[in-house]
Amino acid sequence: TQLTLGGGWNQYTGKHYGNVLWALDGGVPDNYRWYNTDAQKNDLNIYVKLQQRAGNKLRPFGDLQYRNVAYNIYGFRDNPDVKPIALYNFINPKAGVTYMIAENGYKVEKIYASVAVANKEPNRNDFEASPITQPKHEQLYDVEVGYDRNISKLHLNANYFYMYYRNQLVLTGQINDVGAYTRTNVPTSYRTGIEAQAAYVPNYWLKVFANATYSQNIIEDFTEYIDNYDNPTGAQDVVNHGTTDIAFSPNIIGAAGVTFSPFRYMQKEQVLELDILGKYVGQQYLDNTGNSSRSIDPYGLCDIRIRYFIQTKPFKELGLNLALNNILNKQYVSNGYTFSYVSGGAMTTANYYYPQAGFNFLLGLTLKF
Repeated sequence: TQLTLGGGWNQYTGKHYGNVLWALDGGVPDNYRWYNTDAQKNDLNIYVKLQQRAGNKLRPFGDLQYRNVAYNIYGFRDNPDVKPIALYNFINPKAGVTYMIAENGYKVEKIYASVAVANKEPNRNDFEASPITQPKHEQLYDVEVGYDRNISKLHLNANYFYMYYRNQLVLTGQINDVGAYTRTNVPTSYRTGIEAQAAYVPNYWLKVFANATYSQNIIEDFTEYIDNYDNPTGAQDVVNHGTTDIAFSPNIIGAAGVTFSPFRYMQKEQVLELDILGKYVGQQYLDNTGNSSRSIDPYGLCDIRIRYFIQTKPFKELGLNLALNNILNKQYVSNGYTFSYVSGGAMTTANYYYPQAGFNFLLGLTLKF
């Protein structure tokens, strides 16, 4: 029997202010503070965990956490008079079981399952993005079932997950006036899929590994609000898209690599390793409409890492790291944002992308005393 009891208390104080350092025409006192919107967050948690062996094969477990979160926000730059006070009391339970199919010195094989409920408070910038209608906290129901096998030189793992959300805070594709992404609650959504990974070490100098995830990330009923500059009342157009994909959530991601360690016995406990790494990221949508014209194309990258370490005086360890990133000089974007508006009787959609670096390298030195 293993019983663990613990907890913690944290206080976060954020100083959010703006000073005018210089003005072209003057007229502003030195270091004039034109906004001062501090915030404070208190976080208390208490938890208990229990794991019990039931015979040689079965290992059930459970844990329970209580969290108390209190926000005190003293206005925002654009809304200094909006001062929300939010208090949350969360109960987060989890239970599961592991069944050991085999367990000895060279072979470990098991299956496992768990179910959990988790609650998460909004971030401060979620309150800033929705100053009038305060954002709701997220609630998650998570079910997972998996298989894990570690036999000598081979490791395999597969995991199925189903994550059902109430009031999930999702990215909308919009940014605020300082370039930060904004999020909004959606009533019901879910993520479900399969994760798989494998590693094989046929010899001391070679390791091959790969992982992949296929998932569906769905909002069950999404409504889009579009600015209409032709409407004299200022009201937005409302478009219901039904079931759509969650923004910035590719259905397919994967990675694979090879690690070479060509020298097994080197003097002074030297280590020389070479990694060749590849990854693939599938199509992502810039907003929650599921519109392919507002998306990021799939991309794949290849990187190389070289690591060399030696134990030599006067250091405990001297290390060199060389990272050769995007060696194929792939031109790609990994992020962006979009917004649409109606003007002159026509709707315009503008997409903005963040291009990433082509081939680049990073050289690092590590000294341990």
